[in-house]
Amino acid sequence: MEGVVLFGGFLALVLFGYFLAGKLDCFLDSVQPSTQAKGDSCSLKIAISNPCALAPVARALKELQGQYPDIEIKMYMGKEWEIMRDLESGVTDIAVVSAEAEDSGQTHSACFICCPQPLSVDGMTLMPADTENQRQKLLWKDIQSPIPIQKLVQRLCGRSD
Repeated sequence: MEGVVLFGGFLALVLFGYFLAGKLDCFLDSVQPSTQAKGDSCSLKIAISNPCALAPVARALKELQGQYPDIEIKMYMGKEWEIMRDLESGVTDIAVVSAEAEDSGQTHSACFICCPQPLSVDGMTLMPADTENQRQKLLWKDIQSPIPIQKLVQRLCGRSD
């Protein structure tokens, strides 16, 4: 008789464990999509119109990424008008354009000077044809960014707005 009671107790414990595991699985399934959605917000998208600005912007971002290692940084290149359109529509977070570019007035801006430097990609070096320093403008909107935009502005422009 004692064996039957022990077996019944063991069986009840196994069934209760199975029930708890099922509840935990349902809970984890409900939490996973919201965690993935939060992961999508950990990216910073920067669009650049002038290849001259690639090197200084990449250096500044690399330094900042050391402080924020979980951030995914995406850099885009395009024509100035495309970059301005993408900034206005929220496709990109930051635009780097020529200092003469007109902004909509709904953005913050700061200027910096970049000097053209050779760019190496996969063992090939791209040499700049124009070696004159060039003024560039950094534009951004008020956004919730994983990397404080002010830190990037300070690294590139030597000040924060």
